[in-house]
Amino acid sequence: MSDQEHYLDEIEEEAPRKKKRFRLFDSQREGPGVEKDEEPITPDLRGFFRSFKRNFTKLVRVNLFTLIGNFPVLFALLGISGLFKVEYMTAVSGYFADLRTQLLLGAETSPATMAVVGALGAQIPNSAMTTASYVFLGLSLLTFITFGFVKVGTTYILRSLVRGEPAFMMTDFRYAVKRNRKQGFIFGIIDLFLLLLVPLNMVTLLQSTGTFLNSVFFWANVAIAFFYLLMRPYVYLQMITFDLKLTKIVKNSLLFSLLGFKRNLLALLGVAILYLLTFIFIFGLGGALLPLGVAMFFVIFAAGSYMHAFAAWHKIETIMVAPAEESEDYSTSEAEAE
Repeated sequence: MSDQEHYLDEIEEEAPRKKKRFRLFDSQREGPGVEKDEEPITPDLRGFFRSFKRNFTKLVRVNLFTLIGNFPVLFALLGISGLFKVEYMTAVSGYFADLRTQLLLGAETSPATMAVVGALGAQIPNSAMTTASYVFLGLSLLTFITFGFVKVGTTYILRSLVRGEPAFMMTDFRYAVKRNRKQGFIFGIIDLFLLLLVPLNMVTLLQSTGTFLNSVFFWANVAIAFFYLLMRPYVYLQMITFDLKLTKIVKNSLLFSLLGFKRNLLALLGVAILYLLTFIFIFGLGGALLPLGVAMFFVIFAAGSYMHAFAAWHKIETIMVAPAEESEDYSTSEAEAE
């Protein structure tokens, strides 16, 4: 019996199967498959919409995996919601405290001075965060632990949907997390850190004084964010498909972001439109479309990831998967001939 036949016998008995270097998972596993009368999905824009429509209900389930898996985000929402803040009154003007101090130290008073004090001393309600608020914000940092695991698991499912293969939600999710837990954990921390840090830098630079150096830093952050969003989907797809070092995966992803620039840019534009529409539905138009915005929230994260996966997988399959499979088939043929 050849090594290839022995390997196939082993993976039939093993559930789920182990990941091998440059070998895709067995597509012969049990499942509903694709009906014979269904037209194959092509890796173009028309094919994307057909694939998206076919897998919509599954994307809703993937979105639930994302929401439930990253539950610590709820702690952040509670921390900034104002439910645990302390309400107090404060002066409208910041000059009131200085003027009031001068009066208490014996400064000369007059009707005009007291009129100014009265105007500046008008009070408005304000609030301050409490210990409970900071505790919830601290608990939200657990997202750095869950983020990578959830992303690895959902990417595995999305890859199956893009390829038109059966997807067993919970089984596939657990399998992907188990097989990629180390890399998923490490890159998940880096990924979330960059997703939070770069936009924060951009907002801070916009609010600061408009100097030439600030403008340079701002546009540098824009460039970093742009290319990182283009390469990011390739990182997770390679992670769940191949047995490569993380540094090699990141290097490959940078190259893929350029090789598939048009597809990646189109996917990024689609995600931006999706998030913009959701924002308008929830916060704009006087709340008239709020129910639609809430409904989109239950698919938005999976839909955005699916756009990126559909655009990225074609390049990975063409450049890395196909040559690896041809090489493996050639080696198997040689072994059988001997």
